[in-house]
Amino acid sequence: FNNLLMVIQGGLDMLDRQDDPARRARLLEGMRQAAARGSALTRQLLAFSRRQPLAPEAVDLETRIGGMRELLDRSLRGDVHVDLEFDEGLWPVEVDAGELELVILNLAFTDRDAMPHGGEIVISARNVEGWREGDIIGDFVRLEVRDTGTGMSEKVKARVFEPFFTTKEIGRGTGLGLAQAYGFARQSGGSVHIESELG
Repeated sequence: FNNLLMVIQGGLDMLDRQDDPARRARLLEGMRQAAARGSALTRQLLAFSRRQPLAPEAVDLETRIGGMRELLDRSLRGDVHVDLEFDEGLWPVEVDAGELELVILNLAFTDRDAMPHGGEIVISARNVEGWREGDIIGDFVRLEVRDTGTGMSEKVKARVFEPFFTTKEIGRGTGLGLAQAYGFARQSGGSVHIESELG
C-alpha cells in the first residue's frame, strides 16, 4: 500500500509542476493504475479475511464461466490452452458472481505461471450429493481448476493460502490470489482443497 500511495502522492506533487500535456497524461494514468491496484488489493484482503460484503445470487456455472472464455483466452499466453468440462444437469450455485469470476481469473493466472512452457488448464464442475466436511454438510457443486504445470512441493502447498505468500519474483503478483480464493470459498459456505505434486 505504501508503494501505491507513493506513486499517487508523487504524481500529485509532480502534476503541479508539469506543463507538458503528454507528461501530465502519463502521470494521471500512473496514478489511476496505482489506485486500481490498491482497490484490487483491498478487495483481496477483505475476501481473505471473509469480511467483504458479498452479493450471492443463483449462478449457472456453465453459462457464467463459459462467458469468460474470451477473457481467459486473451489474458493467458498463446501456449496455454483452456478446456471447460461441465456435467449435464449441473445445479446452480449461490455465490457472488463477480467474485467468482475474480477467483477463476486468479486461479488461471496461477496456473499459467506454473506452466512456463505452456500447457493445459481444465475448468470442470460436477454435482456432489451428501458432502460432509467438518461443519459443511449438504449437496454441493465441486468446481475444479486443473493444470499441467510444474506442481508444488509439500512445503509450498502447506503455505499457499497464507496472504502475501508467493513463490514469484518481486513485482509479480501480490501473494493474494489463492488466499482470496480460500476466503471467497469459505465465506460462500464451501471449502477449498489443493492436490499437487512436483512434476
